[in-house]
Amino acid sequence: MITIMILSARIRMNSLKKFAAIGGTIAVAACWPLAVGQIAQNMISDGISHLDQKELKVELVDYNRGYLNSTATTKVTVIDPALKQQLELNGFPTSMVFDHKIKHGLISVSTDTQAEDFKALPLKAHSVTQLNGSTSIDVQSEQLVVNFLHDASSKLTIAPIKASADFTSDGHIKFDYQIPSFSGDFANGEAIKVKGLTGSGDGYKEQGFWFGRQQVSVANVDALTSAGDKLFNLHKFHYVFNTDEDSKKVSFNSHHNASAESLDFESDKLTDLGIEFSFDNIDKASFTQLLSVYQKDTQPPSQQDMKVAMQHVDTLFEKGLSVALNKIQVTIREGKFNGNWTLNLPASDQKVTKNPTAVFNSVTGDTHFYISNEMVDQFPYIESGLDNFIKEGMMAKKEDGYYVDGKVINGNIEFHGGHKVPMFMLLAPFLMR
Repeated sequence: MITIMILSARIRMNSLKKFAAIGGTIAVAACWPLAVGQIAQNMISDGISHLDQKELKVELVDYNRGYLNSTATTKVTVIDPALKQQLELNGFPTSMVFDHKIKHGLISVSTDTQAEDFKALPLKAHSVTQLNGSTSIDVQSEQLVVNFLHDASSKLTIAPIKASADFTSDGHIKFDYQIPSFSGDFANGEAIKVKGLTGSGDGYKEQGFWFGRQQVSVANVDALTSAGDKLFNLHKFHYVFNTDEDSKKVSFNSHHNASAESLDFESDKLTDLGIEFSFDNIDKASFTQLLSVYQKDTQPPSQQDMKVAMQHVDTLFEKGLSVALNKIQVTIREGKFNGNWTLNLPASDQKVTKNPTAVFNSVTGDTHFYISNEMVDQFPYIESGLDNFIKEGMMAKKEDGYYVDGKVINGNIEFHGGHKVPMFMLLAPFLMR
């Protein structure tokens, strides 16, 4: 009998434990939306406090936290003096209030945001933030028409915009956007019309500098006179750049490529346009510090600022670097022009601001350019200049056109024809400005 009583008590105890566990689970589940709500509020507050508020100030005006839902109000104010002045001169607001409707999920928080004055900024954003801090955002606007305070006859019309972005907790960003068209109509009757603007990016921002890839494409640009005639037409423009750090995050490389299928003017047409250039082995610390001198405020750099900047320039050159125009090309009717050059500056203890000649005397590299016969036939006035280059040994005439080929050795450009030119002489006019 006693044994039966003990067993019965154990069964009841186990049942109570199970009920307690179930009850605890229910209690945790019931309280979880409150916890998520608190986490959401903390994320928004902390996010605002960590923003780089040099041009815009973001404030959390109000936050009403509920069980499954919350609401918040933020205010964005332009604090950059130059930007604020431009907005005021054109009658645009310098601050705007945004309303946020927040929903607490099991492992995420979703937010719908729009401007309190939706007519002024007809844009809606939907975001989902995971509890680990990663966030995805989708933005969509209605057509936006911008009028100017002191120029009622001018306006900008922007078609509905679509954009999306993914932010990881470690600061990585991936985004894309599409603007089907926008146009500008001006008081003097001139206009510009842009179609098919798209862009994307994948990377991260550090110390005001972007690391990763970005690209932008434009299907068509028309600039029109007051009579409706075309000033120019740009067709299928594309620009992409990629910047990456070395494994130790000491230096970086930056590569840029811009191209267009055609650029039409009233008098001529340019096709197959392209330019590609790169900067390699750039010292990250001195470059970002040099940028900060010029970006710290809107006032012109002081003498002390310039002194600091020159120190960073010296460090940049002391570490060594490479600069290259990998490609430049254009076709005008039947005529073709293309070229490239590379300059390599080795690491040195010489200071470029004190002894630029010594620094440039260590530069190596090469240069190549080509001008087709058809280009010279179309623009005969350049032929005499090309003939002079041939006489000087800086250019060679071949069956299909004119060629420049040279090596940069110890700061001198040595052409295949035997002529030698100190590179510093070519760069001096730019360095002395």
